[in-house]
Amino acid sequence: MQKRTIWLCYAIAFLQGLLFYAPISTLYRQTNGISIFEITLIESISLAVSLAMELPWGWIADRIGYRNTLVICHFLFFFRKFSSGEPTDSPGF
Repeated sequence: MQKRTIWLCYAIAFLQGLLFYAPISTLYRQTNGISIFEITLIESISLAVSLAMELPWGWIADRIGYRNTLVICHFLFFFRKFSSGEPTDSPGF
């Protein structure tokens, strides 16, 4: 890997790990009627799915290359962060 690519991956991993919004997000979800248990359940399911997707992403990386896989993964992460707005039209919320 080129030195620039390594530092770019480090920067992306660092910025994705900053969870300054987590306490505010919890308060926001609670004011919208979601209990702490439900928040914990949603986060647990998200973590389980992330762990379960390790092997399929490895297989995809073998097929299309690690750089293309990284680009796809970072795009999906970026999209997920900005697409999880207020779920006003979902049943149960």
